[in-house]
Amino acid sequence: MEEVVISRAGDNGENEMAQSDWDHCRREARRLESEIETKLVAYSKFSANYRQSASESALLLSAAPSAPAHDSSVSSVSSPSAGSSHLPDPSAGAVPASPFSGQEHINATMSLEIERCLERLAEVNAELNHLLSGPESRRSAQLMPLLLHHRSKLHDYQTDFRTTKENINRTRDHAELLMTVREDINQFKNTSASSRAETLLRERNALHSSGRAVDDLIEHAVSTRDHLSNQKSRLQSSFAQVNTFGGAFSGIQGLLSGIRTRTMRDKVILAMLVATCICFLLWWGL
Repeated sequence: MEEVVISRAGDNGENEMAQSDWDHCRREARRLESEIETKLVAYSKFSANYRQSASESALLLSAAPSAPAHDSSVSSVSSPSAGSSHLPDPSAGAVPASPFSGQEHINATMSLEIERCLERLAEVNAELNHLLSGPESRRSAQLMPLLLHHRSKLHDYQTDFRTTKENINRTRDHAELLMTVREDINQFKNTSASSRAETLLRERNALHSSGRAVDDLIEHAVSTRDHLSNQKSRLQSSFAQVNTFGGAFSGIQGLLSGIRTRTMRDKVILAMLVATCICFLLWWGL
C-alpha cells in the first residue's frame, strides 16, 4: 500500500513538473508572438515608407534634367588604359546616390531581429511538442490543439515576414533598375559616336544584372514553395497524431467496458455457485 502511495505521489510530481514546463513554454510563446506582431507591424510600416521613398525618387529622377554634353563624369567609365584626361571632374554633375543608402541599415536590423524572434518561437514550439510527446504527458489530446494554434501563428508570421521582405527587395531592385536606366540614358546622350560600343557593353551588363535579379526572385519563389510544402507535411503529421490519440482513447474505453462485463459475469457465476452450495447443504441436512 505504501509503494502504491509513493508511486502515485511520484506520478503527481512528474505531472506537476510537466505542467509547469508547459505553462512556462506557453508564456514564452505568447510573449514572442506579441513581440513578433509588434515588429511585423513596424516592418510593414517601414515597407510602406520604403515604397513611398522609391516613388518619390523615381519622380525626381524623371524630372531631373540631363547632364550637359561636356560632363567629364561620362568619361570616367571608359577604358582603364585611357590617359589622365579621362579622369572625372569633381565639379561636374554626377548621378545621385541610391535613395536607400540610409534605410538599408534599418532594413537589415529589423529583419535580423524578426528572424531571431521567429527562430526562438520555432524552438519554443519544438519544446512544447517534446513535452506533449513525452511519456509523462497525460493530457496530450487536450493540449494538442494549443500546439497546432501556436504552429499556425508561427507559419503566418513567417509568411508575412517573407512577403514584406520580398516587397522591399522588389522595390529596391525596381528603383535601382530605374536609376540604372536613367544613368544609361544620360550617358548615352553624352557619349560620342566613337564610344557607342562601351554604351552597348554597359547595357549588356545591365541586362545581366536584371537577369540575375530575376533568377534571385525565382530562387526565392522556389524556396517559398518548398517551405510551404514542408509546412503542409508537418500539419498533416500533426493531424495524424491527433487522430492516433483519439483512436487510442477509444481503444482504452472499449477495454474498460470489456473488463467491467467480465467482472460482472464472474460475480454472477460466483453467486450462483454459492447459492448451489447452500441449497445442497440444506438438502443434505434434511
